[in-house]
Amino acid sequence: MKTFLDLDDAIFSQTIKELSGGERQRIGLLICFLLDRPVWLLDEPTAAIDDHMKKKVADYILDQDRTIIIISHDSIFKENKKILVERWE
Repeated sequence: MKTFLDLDDAIFSQTIKELSGGERQRIGLLICFLLDRPVWLLDEPTAAIDDHMKKKVADYILDQDRTIIIISHDSIFKENKKILVERWE
């Protein structure tokens, strides 16, 4: 899974202050994926990662057979017809 998220082994020896926002976010996603809980609550899961990784992560998340609640401004989730989009104002 760390290869899927483009996480190099060296990242695990760095302090949190040495990591970029995208690296921190991918480590958080790694933890989420490995915990394998039946329900996921994801708040802006793709906010700090590049477009290529966004697509990979969104495809992976939306391919899961579980309940997932996503809070996001990212249009990548709206483009998929598998999900129900609710907009609250």
